[in-house]
Amino acid sequence: RGGGKGQVREAAGETLKLKGEAGRSKARSERSAAGWQGSVTSRDHRNPVVILLSEGRSGSTVTGSVLLEHHPHCTMYLDELVWLVFRQHLASSEDQDRDVAIDMFLNSTQCALHPRVWADTDTVGGWFSKRSTYANQERAKGVDYFTIEKQQALCRSVGEAVSSGSKASVCAKEIRFQGFVRELIQAASSRGIPLSVIYMLRDPRATAFSQMWVFPTQRLKQRDLSRQSSDLLKAVCAVARRDLDALRDAPPGVTVVEFCFEDLLSNPLDAVEQIYRQTPGLLW
Repeated sequence: RGGGKGQVREAAGETLKLKGEAGRSKARSERSAAGWQGSVTSRDHRNPVVILLSEGRSGSTVTGSVLLEHHPHCTMYLDELVWLVFRQHLASSEDQDRDVAIDMFLNSTQCALHPRVWADTDTVGGWFSKRSTYANQERAKGVDYFTIEKQQALCRSVGEAVSSGSKASVCAKEIRFQGFVRELIQAASSRGIPLSVIYMLRDPRATAFSQMWVFPTQRLKQRDLSRQSSDLLKAVCAVARRDLDALRDAPPGVTVVEFCFEDLLSNPLDAVEQIYRQTPGLLW
């Protein structure tokens, strides 16, 4: 955790670049984000959002499914929407920055689903459907779950439920907001979107080794595997430290819950109960 800003950046190197911190200019970010600007709903009817944030290869997919996807108050569930945006190359390479990702995500939670995201049905079906129990159930009935019409209807039902006094949220899991959580929570707060952040950490040694063996950008890049694992471990810790500092100084309207993946494994019932009790959108 020690070292100056330069040392942290050097250690984080490749990881931070993957997370949208390649040093692009503010002016370019503003132009690119403006191109993705969606409609904004009334402040009186903001959809509450619950998001699970974690590093890649930390157990986030199974945790998101356990905690959120099947929760009765998670009317809509977005599993790594930001990945889909970048995977389809919806913007030029210069546009793939944190502002575009944040804007796209927050707009989607408020039912401003950009049609370009859903234009490629093969990609949408291949990415979301394979990860969704509901999509598989609907497919068995001959129904396409992930259409823009279907998802907008689900999203609007969140606002309708909240307006009638019932509990409902748009829930999500993302790994590509790591490293700029501060910008995400500030954007949500400034838009008046009630946001609950569930920030999960896994033993960074396990995360780093898993990334090194699985991620194409990290897979055995150096002959010296000890050096590679050490560098990647420093990068993972640098990003986590930055995010945790931001979350512990969260702006108004943002609730933060922190927990460790290992606690979920060792005592799942108690861990899940504690998380639900601390997350406003998940209480029942």
